[in-house]
Amino acid sequence: MLLKAMLLLSTIEAHSLVERAVVDGPCTGAAGAPGVCISTASCSADGGTSITGACPGTPTDIRCCTKTSCGNGGNCRFSSQCSTSTLSGLCPGPADFKCCVPGGTSGGYPTPAIPPVGACKQRAVDGAKKVVAALPGTVRTESGRPIAEWIMNNRASLNLKDHVHASFNQ
Repeated sequence: MLLKAMLLLSTIEAHSLVERAVVDGPCTGAAGAPGVCISTASCSADGGTSITGACPGTPTDIRCCTKTSCGNGGNCRFSSQCSTSTLSGLCPGPADFKCCVPGGTSGGYPTPAIPPVGACKQRAVDGAKKVVAALPGTVRTESGRPIAEWIMNNRASLNLKDHVHASFNQ
């Protein structure tokens, strides 16, 4: 009896550690795309794609729905995640899940906050600020390649060592 009670308590504790999603709430879809937890029927009816496992704690017909193309070069995400223009009626889900279209050179992501650091990490912070300034609205994981290429092309102004380049010239 005591063993059963301990197993039950362990199961309850483990279950409570899993973050629960909510219907019409945010989720992360395939390849890190911003998504919304909605029914599979609503998702497909509005041109979205859904994946399993990204909306834990919701009914089985609720999945993470993404739509990576809308408007003129935009993608669907919550309006609070868009720093440029949004278009309504092009995305699945609630009213605040909208098509975020690029404006100018911006990719639509808000400028990230860069925390203060001690002197030993200042070079990294200064470099991060240059990257954010040079690539407004694109600093996200799925935008890694253009950021990496910009850093490689601007390594001298970022005061970075050229280990890779030097190893190829040996």
